[in-house]
Amino acid sequence: MPRRLTQAKSPPHQTMKNTAFESQVVSWLMQDGWQVFLPVLDHGHKTDILITEGLLNYHRIQVKIVEASGEDHEVINV
Repeated sequence: MPRRLTQAKSPPHQTMKNTAFESQVVSWLMQDGWQVFLPVLDHGHKTDILITEGLLNYHRIQVKIVEASGEDHEVINV
């Protein structure tokens, strides 16, 4: 197994982490039977994932990442 010998730089490393979380959400949705689409570019559109269960109903999803320690962290959808 290869080992990393250098540290990833901060902005690219955060992008890698965000992409990994989005991929995990995509996996969960596909396992649940949704058709999943990924925008080529989502800058300013607040859409990371587009899902549908048929031809008429599409839903846009934006994945947010929150780092919390313990169970006292509350996330509010605004």
